[in-house]
Amino acid sequence: MSFTAQILTLYPEMFPGPLGVSLAGRALSERKWACDPIHIRDFASDRHRTVDDTPAGGEAVGVGHMRRQANEGLRRQDIQSGNVKTGLN
Repeated sequence: MSFTAQILTLYPEMFPGPLGVSLAGRALSERKWACDPIHIRDFASDRHRTVDDTPAGGEAVGVGHMRRQANEGLRRQDIQSGNVKTGLN
């Protein structure tokens, strides 16, 4: 296998989805790459596993504040695998 695509998502069951068909799907079945969806909620720090928050203006629409959870999840993945690269740090 040449590389693993780690995808941060709230819906890991959606993957590989469209990445599992066509040339990408063929390469996936030939184990030339792997799809590793990471469920962001697994790294939430509160008991409700919250991954969104209200914006500074106080409107009712939630705004993602997943950066902390994403960084924590990637940090844990990095500890386990030793080769995670991210632009979120």
